[in-house]
Amino acid sequence: MEVFNFTAADIDGFFDEKSRMVDLFSWIESEFASQGKLVCQFIINGKKLSEKEEMDWASESILKAQQIKVLVQGEKELVLDVLNSWIEALPEIEQFVENHLIKNKSYTSPQFIDDMIELNEQQQSFVDSLMSLKAPLKRLKVDLRQWELLEKALHHYVMQCVKAVESKNFVQLLQTVEYDGCEVFNNWKAQLTRAKEEVQNFTSQPPRAILDRPTTGRL
Repeated sequence: MEVFNFTAADIDGFFDEKSRMVDLFSWIESEFASQGKLVCQFIINGKKLSEKEEMDWASESILKAQQIKVLVQGEKELVLDVLNSWIEALPEIEQFVENHLIKNKSYTSPQFIDDMIELNEQQQSFVDSLMSLKAPLKRLKVDLRQWELLEKALHHYVMQCVKAVESKNFVQLLQTVEYDGCEVFNNWKAQLTRAKEEVQNFTSQPPRAILDRPTTGRL
């Protein structure tokens, strides 16, 4: 992870006295995004800001920021981390279905219901992650033409699961997971593997000097 340092003097002239911290945050994130980098954390006046604290700071005057440190990661590396995580996790979801649900059918037991709820949460996390990946993958020139069909299949599958949970029809839910889920996730594993190869082959443009200047090192 790279570390960039700024002072109030470095950003003098980019903002006026009415500007707020949200303007600074947005500007820095936009500048780094144009270089294929993602901001992971802001450190203002020596204080590491959590996401909530960043929101609390958003309305403050930009004049309060005397020292700004920004932790960033290359978008390509971050996307590869996410892709690798899901390529490894999808077979684990399939094993979870096999070991915890299919082999241990007990539709009315609290453990079976808890396992079904856990599975649904994992699936929803996967859906959310896919949505957040699309924009950076486009910037990395990944071919997403097949994603629409796979997204429709995934959406249909997840909705069937949600309906079965809401109606407490766990027999139907298990059948959906066993037959439709495995096919959906196998297709996505293949798609993500292809996307990973394309990302690895992507070569970014040289960074702009304006945000390279404050670089002090790497974490």
